[in-house]
Amino acid sequence: MTHADVFDVNNTSRTSRRASLAGLFGSGFALLCCAGVAPALGLLSAIGLGFLIHDAVLIPILVVAVGVASWGLRHGSRCHGRAAPFVLGLFGSAMAVGGLFLWVPLAFAGFAALVVTSVWNLQLLRACALPSSSAA
Repeated sequence: MTHADVFDVNNTSRTSRRASLAGLFGSGFALLCCAGVAPALGLLSAIGLGFLIHDAVLIPILVVAVGVASWGLRHGSRCHGRAAPFVLGLFGSAMAVGGLFLWVPLAFAGFAALVVTSVWNLQLLRACALPSSSAA
């Protein structure tokens, strides 16, 4: 394996981790706000972002954040070669967004599935990433 291949694997692994974690935090907070959880809404109001508490703003933020998490899962599946975390993550993402319109506990179950698949993806990425010193 050449130095460029090791760099590419490490870069892909790092990008996937960052995207998965950013998407999880963003979608989790947006979901809490969409569901009307008082501490999340109070935090937004306290930091001067009270205009974000409307569903017309929060739902697109949730969709983008879930998309970022799904993109991170897809990027990770290219690195470790397993499609199962990506497929289950897409299913959880669809449940998280669709659950807001159907039944809020379904949205939280979908988000939980997204968290579980992201943790699974991160564990697989640890095995995928090679130390850069092995390229020498």
